[in-house]
Amino acid sequence: MKRILTALAAFALAFMLVPAVNAEADESDFVIENGVLIEYNGTDTHVVIPDGVTWIGVRAFEYNASIISVIIPNSVTSIDYFAFGRCINLESIVIPDSVTSISSYAFQGCTSLMNITISDSVEYIGENAFFGCVNLTDIIFKSAKPPAVDNRFEFFPGNLTLTNVYVPRGSESEYEAVIYRLIGRRAYNIVEINKHPDTGVAGITPVAALAVVAFMSAALNKRKGT
Repeated sequence: MKRILTALAAFALAFMLVPAVNAEADESDFVIENGVLIEYNGTDTHVVIPDGVTWIGVRAFEYNASIISVIIPNSVTSIDYFAFGRCINLESIVIPDSVTSISSYAFQGCTSLMNITISDSVEYIGENAFFGCVNLTDIIFKSAKPPAVDNRFEFFPGNLTLTNVYVPRGSESEYEAVIYRLIGRRAYNIVEINKHPDTGVAGITPVAALAVVAFMSAALNKRKGT
């Protein structure tokens, strides 16, 4: 129940307009060219990407060990390869409604990432976008239609802790089919979120749990033994 309430709170926050933050980013820490964020050189723990950035470039934040959270403005449409790769202290992130694509390995090695919300505007997720996010337990998809994924893409390969995939009410079977097609196994608990027309979120309706298959248990045992 605690996990469900936590995820529900994250889902509610995602619907409550993420950019409403009064903090101002020090733009001298950002290298931006023609709307593309090339590099971030700051050491802030909570980063607000400047409005007007349309593309988070290749390796823009890679290896930044200071970042705990990031606010992405609604001007951003794409998150490029390794954009947040190996940001080992990044704990959570919400993908805004403007983003349409998340490239391969965009969040590879974000070992502190515990939850992520993907907006209903995301149409494509690249190969192994969340590879090595070993502490990721919850992911929230806001779209009733699963995004297109790279043929080699696996849902969070190298992740042994992912427990729940939250999806809009009525879309459980579509997400289940995508996961099964990609990895050939039913490994995660898919939970439908019932959006209330007035308040945004009224509650969540768990659907039948997806069995954690033998390969997951074997992987966990192997990990414990190392």
